[in-house]
Amino acid sequence: MKMHETTGQGFCESIAHFMTALLEQRDFAAVVKQYEHNRSLLDEVGGSAAGTVLHRAASAYASLSNYPSALKTARLAQAMIAAEGDTLLLAEIFVTLGGVLRDLGQLREAEKAFRDAESIFRRKDCLEGQSRALNHLAGLFYRQNEYRNALAVLMDAVEIARKNGDKKKLAFMMGNIGRIHTFTGDLAEAERHLKINIELSNELSDQIEVARAYLSLAYVYIQSADYVAAEWALGEAYPRIVISVSKKDEVCYYTYLGELQYRMGRFDESKATLERALYLAEEVAPNTTLAARAMRHLAELAVRTGNTRVASRYVAKAMPIFEKANDKVETGALWKVKAQIAEQSDLKDEAVKAFKRSLDLQAESGVRWEKAETLLAAGCSTAFSSRERMTYLFRAEEFYARCHMVRRHDEIGRIIHAQDNR
Repeated sequence: MKMHETTGQGFCESIAHFMTALLEQRDFAAVVKQYEHNRSLLDEVGGSAAGTVLHRAASAYASLSNYPSALKTARLAQAMIAAEGDTLLLAEIFVTLGGVLRDLGQLREAEKAFRDAESIFRRKDCLEGQSRALNHLAGLFYRQNEYRNALAVLMDAVEIARKNGDKKKLAFMMGNIGRIHTFTGDLAEAERHLKINIELSNELSDQIEVARAYLSLAYVYIQSADYVAAEWALGEAYPRIVISVSKKDEVCYYTYLGELQYRMGRFDESKATLERALYLAEEVAPNTTLAARAMRHLAELAVRTGNTRVASRYVAKAMPIFEKANDKVETGALWKVKAQIAEQSDLKDEAVKAFKRSLDLQAESGVRWEKAETLLAAGCSTAFSSRERMTYLFRAEEFYARCHMVRRHDEIGRIIHAQDNR
């Protein structure tokens, strides 16, 4: 683009319009190129026109994962636009800034940015923006395992979306509310909200959102040991994922299917499925939690089949990825696998330490399902005394009873009965 014979402000408006079109085409490198080519002009012009250009550039840098440049540019945009008071553009800049700060790990600063955005949108009676800012804030709480806060914020956002008649956002939020209930162990509410998500997304013909809801629903059924329903939900998800050509969702599908298969005792099928998940994950997102999650389940499978060498290898590869991501749920699950490996290797002291480390991490995460799984594993472990095993089993039984997981509760009841008769 060459400079037209217009005012500086008009030229900035022209650049901003062009950059918006490039962002819609996801040509982020071209957006950055436009910004860097015309950077010297922006300070001279100032105002909303220049601020819009800076905002577009910050969004592009963030999409390219160049977070230091994104942060610097967003801050420049904030300073430039703040001089004009609380405007909708300033609120949008705070949304972008919050996302950048979140991805940089500056979570408290990110929370402040999202709250500032929500406050401006509210004062400007912009319901769509207010709902969007609350969604980002809920996601931030979700990322920090603050599920109560996430749920409270999402419920506020739901009310706004209903007032605004925004079915797409409402469907998305129903799915996220369902996922939060899944983590906190309220599976009935999780199922209800995910089914609402499916219904609304079908009305909108949003097939990838329908597929993701079915994946989450399958996970709910896996937790409650309703394996027939889980297999059905995965079967509903897969063709929609294929049509949408979503490789990351395809990895999630194969990972859930592989977990389902080893829980059903179909070990050979599970191995092939999970290896497929890992292969695809390393193609689209190597060295990420997406790949590490497939490794974790391959380790779980290897422990069940007594192959401690393979299990140890997968744990060693996945552990640093989850630790770097501060994913306490998956890190805790890997410590449970380490405990089982130690137990099978007759290293009882190491097994006890690993089980306790797993339980500590899962208590911090607030995800009750994984903690119950570790309690059950510890309750069946010969590394502990009979009294300790019964204590762990009763704690797991209490969780399953409270969450109305009938199949799980019956299963652990049989294990406790067998322990009593030894």
